[in-house]
Order: sequence, then C-alpha cells, then structure tokens
Amino acid sequence: MISNHMVDTAIQLCRIAPTGWVMYITGGYVRDLLIGIQPRDIDIEVYHAKPHELVDWARAVDPEADVFGKSFGVIKLTYQGIDFDLSLPRRESKNGEGHTGFDVESDPYMSTREACARRDFTINSMMLRLPDMKLIDHYGGERGIRVRHLIPTSKHFTEDPLRVLRGMQFAARFRLKSNPEFIKYGRKLLDEYHTLPKERVWHEWHKWAKAMYPSMGLKVLQDTGWIKTVPHLHKLIGLEQDARHHKEGGVWKHTLYAVDAVVSRQLTHALPEKDRVICMFAVLCHDFGKITTTEHREDGSITSYGHDVAGEAMALEFMEAIGAPNDISIAVSKLVRQHMRHIFTTSVARRTVRRLARDLVPATIEQWGVVAYADHSGRPPLPVGMHPSAQAIVDMAEEMSIELSPPKHILMGRHLINMGMTPGKEFGVILKAAYEAQLDGAFCDVDEASKWAQEFINRMED
Repeated sequence: MISNHMVDTAIQLCRIAPTGWVMYITGGYVRDLLIGIQPRDIDIEVYHAKPHELVDWARAVDPEADVFGKSFGVIKLTYQGIDFDLSLPRRESKNGEGHTGFDVESDPYMSTREACARRDFTINSMMLRLPDMKLIDHYGGERGIRVRHLIPTSKHFTEDPLRVLRGMQFAARFRLKSNPEFIKYGRKLLDEYHTLPKERVWHEWHKWAKAMYPSMGLKVLQDTGWIKTVPHLHKLIGLEQDARHHKEGGVWKHTLYAVDAVVSRQLTHALPEKDRVICMFAVLCHDFGKITTTEHREDGSITSYGHDVAGEAMALEFMEAIGAPNDISIAVSKLVRQHMRHIFTTSVARRTVRRLARDLVPATIEQWGVVAYADHSGRPPLPVGMHPSAQAIVDMAEEMSIELSPPKHILMGRHLINMGMTPGKEFGVILKAAYEAQLDGAFCDVDEASKWAQEFINRMED
C-alpha cells in the first residue's frame, strides 16, 4: 500500500463519494510515484457518475469548486487542504487538424481500457484504483518506465501533434528515449506543427528548460524529425567546428553537452527558476550564429568569427517563434550576444565588468556566468569548469555587487539642477556621457561626478 498525505486524502475523498461511484488516481501522479519522484498534482477520474451529479457532489464537498473546459472537462476542488482535479472518462472524436480539433463527450460507463487508450504515452496511461490502490496498467506503462522508453499508448496518439512536444519534455524530465513507434507517429505529425497555438508550444518548451536531462529532449526532436520545426537547431546538425578547440565534435554535439552542463552548474550554483530557464535557452541558442559565420580555411582550420553578434537576432527569432515571453526572449538574446566577451580578455579590469553588466541588461552577469560555464564545459573530453577570464569577471562582479544588475547612475538630473542648470535636451547628453565615464571609472561618488560634469559642460561650451 502506497501511503502519503495526498493519497490518504484521496482515499478519504473516495469514501465519502456516493455508493456505486468508482474513482481512480490517473496520469502523472501514478507515473511519478513509479519513477520515484514526489508527485505535485493529483488527478482523479470518476466512473459511474453523471456530469451534473459529480458537479453537485463536488460543490457539496467544496462550495468553491470550479468547472473548467468545454463539454464539462475538469472540476477543481480542495478537500482537507489538498487540491484535486476531478474528471469523467470521456470519448474524443477527431474533427479537424491540430491540438484542438476534437469533439469531446463524457461517458461515465466506458471501460478503463478504453479511457486509458486516449492518453498519450504508456507511462501516463496507468491508474490506481481507490480506495485499495490497485495498479491498473492496460498498456504497459510500468514496463515503459523500467526500460526508459517513450511508447505511444495507442493509435490515437496521431490525433494530437502537441504530443510530440510533450514527448520532448517528458524525455528531458525523466531521461527517456524514443520508441520506434513514437518516432513513426512523430514524423507523421510533423506537417501539423503549424496548427499548434504558440502558448502551448511555449508551455512544453518551458518544461523542457526546467528539466534534468535537456539533451534527451533535444534528441527526441531529432529522432522524430521535429527538429525541423526549429530551423536554427536543425542547421546545427552536421555543422563542423575546429577539432583543436572542440574535440567533442560538431556544433550539435557541443550544444547537447552544453545544455546538460547548465543542469550540472545548478547543483552547486542554484538559480531561481526564471533565471535557470533564461540560461538554458541562452545555451541552446548560443552557437546559432555559427550557421552563417563558419568558414573552412585552406590550412584546414575552421573559424566562426562574429558568431556571437550574428546569433543575437537568430536567438530572438527562435524565442519569438516558440512563444516565449518578451522579457525572457530579450535576456536570452543579450546573453547570446555577449557569451564570447571573455575570450580575448587577458586581464580583467573593473571597467570591463561594469560595461558587461550594462550591455547584458535585462540579463545579468550571474546568468552570463552560467552560460560561460556551460559553453566551456560542453567540450568533452576536456575538463568541465569556467574559462579563467570568465571566472575572473564573475568574481569581480560579485566583489563589486553588480552580478545581478549594472551599476546605478551616480550623476542624476537633480545634481545638474543643483549645479544651476535648467532642465533641457542637453541633460540627456550630459547624463549619457557621465554614465559612460562612470563605467570607465572616471568617478565614484556624487562630488567627483559633479566636478566631472562641470568640466564636461565647459568643454561643450568651448
């Protein structure tokens, strides 16, 4: 018997349900328990209850219970402090293209085998019967977990193209490989990618970016042909690099190693979730610019000068294409643009660090350090770690307390007014020049800034 607070509460909820109803814990909760990770959400499917009966009972248990989705869908209720999603078994009939092209009809008396057949992968098709917690596994989900394979539950898989992207993030979260049938179905669904709403595409990519095995998700895209939905990623496959610096192979292999290095960095330098997502996408995109800048020279060497600059716009294009929020997209593109900043730096100066902090906004030097670490570490058999100059920049930024934001402006408009100036268009010119001088270390307090400003104004008037 599995025992934890969520399950115990689900059992109690089942025991106060009307006689004749049958309840099952379904989907992700069962999968997570069998994988050995703590589930966060619990879904219950209710059999032998009519829709209005389930709604009335749920609202008797929790007066604030809400109904979501067309054709009844899901009831969200809270019982003894635990949030549950209740639903009826339903039959889905394909009526058009894409993720939403279905007619949905609840059927309280359908068999569990038929109900489970509509789920995407076998690992998500298992159920635990309440209250005895008997495992119902019609399609071999337990075996799928054991062999670490993504296996479509049934032929219904091909009715929803979003399932391929779900497979990508499942692979990345649970270290799963593509099953041949999944590869076949995925390739069949490729032409329907364009039907997916951007918000759903972003939802799956966002989950990928938080996963423990991101390279496994990218390999799913490669296996199924869905790498073509991301043209810049697709073009990295087969793109060569100079073997003197990249013994691991081409750009695609380097990218796979690098995204996994972001995860290893988190083990010792944990970031907030949003920062980690930004770093993961920046590392995914950091070598996009090599697509257009790679050159094979007569001496056999391979160069990609300027790929950091070229990659900025390409990263932004990719992030917008998958529906990423604007603030994340811009931060990612800035990190891509600046990810080589340390390479030609032999001696790190404070002005270098200040200017990098300014040029990264809205990204940060802390995030930049993760990208630099991942890029340097994604080159096995070379050792993992940070390039010495990158480490020096990160260390100096922490010492200067600008690892999370650029230096604040010392000279402000009010200081110019105190100097007797009248606000006007020249204020912007002076303040902009003052900030550049501040980044160079020309002054470090208001008194010095005011003296600098007076000298600058005198030069303007000459």
